[in-house]
Amino acid sequence: MSTTYTCKRQANVFLNKDGERIFIMNEVTYDSNVFPHTPRIHVFHIGDLKSTMEKIFSYAADVEGGMLASPNGRLTPEGYIKSWIECIKRPYFYDPEQPLDFEFYRLYPGIKRGFIEAVEERGTPKTVLNHYDLAIKFHAYSSIPKTFSNDGYPYVGESTITGYMPNKCHETPPPHPTHFIRLDDKYEPYYIQMDENGVGISAPVWPYRAIGHYIESLYEQEFSHPGSYKACITSFRDFLKTLPETNPGNVLCVVKPIESSDDEYMAKRKRELIDEYGNGSFDLESVPSDKRYYIFNGPVRFTLKDTSDWMAHGYGSSQPVQVQESLFL
Repeated sequence: MSTTYTCKRQANVFLNKDGERIFIMNEVTYDSNVFPHTPRIHVFHIGDLKSTMEKIFSYAADVEGGMLASPNGRLTPEGYIKSWIECIKRPYFYDPEQPLDFEFYRLYPGIKRGFIEAVEERGTPKTVLNHYDLAIKFHAYSSIPKTFSNDGYPYVGESTITGYMPNKCHETPPPHPTHFIRLDDKYEPYYIQMDENGVGISAPVWPYRAIGHYIESLYEQEFSHPGSYKACITSFRDFLKTLPETNPGNVLCVVKPIESSDDEYMAKRKRELIDEYGNGSFDLESVPSDKRYYIFNGPVRFTLKDTSDWMAHGYGSSQPVQVQESLFL
């Protein structure tokens, strides 16, 4: 699996025609499987504060899974989020009247052609200010001129536009979800998110995926409880680590029915499972341990037969996050 290494992060800000702050996210990266390793800066997002925060937490989820890392291997999702928040607090100047760069190559020819045609159709000067929304729509971020060198050195000064300025918050953040069951496997445990009735509402995933999904969900909380992501992520990690294994005999598995929308591979997988386990439900305990991987990664729904013990331990409710004041901004 290829890993993208992030070396430096920088942000710009400008005001759109409505006076709204628009942030540009720039990151110096290189890929592990591309040689020679040559760090280069690229724009990977442009948008308002909310979409920018969403992108930060989305990429932080990739840090949890190892798809995004630092060259020294010490980067954590919390550290990645913090570094970006510092960037958007003090963003650099950006002149939105700059012309778009149409010499970019990071797009499929058809999409690039569609972007250029959409810009020309408007009949207005081909500047960032006039067409940044089309760059967002077509993911044509490389058409946005950069104000940093490939090592992240700024060619401009800090912006006079106020960046992200959160108010300090010492309130307890919302509790993290605890509607999960843990099913152990040969290499890693699997976690399934359940509803309040013990019915699975997510596919079984390894810990990094469960934590990654949770990290992605925290971006809006940053606005109401700035800095609380640090305590919340730590608390959720600890929760998953200490969650006891669910008795496989208490887990019902049901193969999802074959549907007309299924592709050939999915229909074949369902037929194989139905042939082996039938159309009805079967206990996970009846599946040999060396075959459970295929159940966890197959078109199967999971339900708890008896939720009393699960509820008694508080796993069917949400637990408050234990917070230290020092973890806040």
